[in-house]
Amino acid sequence: MKHACEARLAAAEEEKRLALERQLLELTGSAEEQIAMREEKEKEARVELLRRQMVRRMMNASTANAWGAWVELWEAKTYAMGRLLEVRNRLSQPELSKAFGFWARWCEGESRKIVLSAAQERESRLAIECERLRGELTGDRTKWEAKVSTLSAERLRLLEEVARLSGGAAESEALLEVEREHAREERVELLRRQMVRRMTNAGLADAWIAWVEFWEEKT
Repeated sequence: MKHACEARLAAAEEEKRLALERQLLELTGSAEEQIAMREEKEKEARVELLRRQMVRRMMNASTANAWGAWVELWEAKTYAMGRLLEVRNRLSQPELSKAFGFWARWCEGESRKIVLSAAQERESRLAIECERLRGELTGDRTKWEAKVSTLSAERLRLLEEVARLSGGAAESEALLEVEREHAREERVELLRRQMVRRMTNAGLADAWIAWVEFWEEKT
């Protein structure tokens, strides 16, 4: 007991000395020493927290294990009782179970039919709208291309008339050649725009075709 008391006294003296040194550093130490001391205190606090958590877990380990075992037993018992009740119902009232199963499957089939019908109707409306818009776009494009061709022909005719009234054959031929070159450039530009538009909408067109094929196979 004497040796134990002496050891405890020495430990208390050492702790007191360390506390006095820390207090002295807090009062007279530099900023670096105070920061180091604060970090050491935080480290000791974290170590003490971890120690208390480990002790608490070790003390409550048996309680946690007992609770886990009880929950597993309860789940197994509940599952077994549920299966036994289901089997009893099927054995005692097989006609009712079959009727209920048939009714549930029939309701599920009807619900699927309603959903499929609504989806098909929506797809039909979208297809009709798409065809209408595509027809309008094609008609507008054809109309404007016809107008452009008419205006180009009218312009060419007017230039020929001007050249015939105001100049000789060579001059009129030069004007006509310039106009033909201009018309050729316009056609090239129109073809370029069409190609760019087709390349830009290629992904959309492929996606639409794939969706239509998928819808047809599903139907």
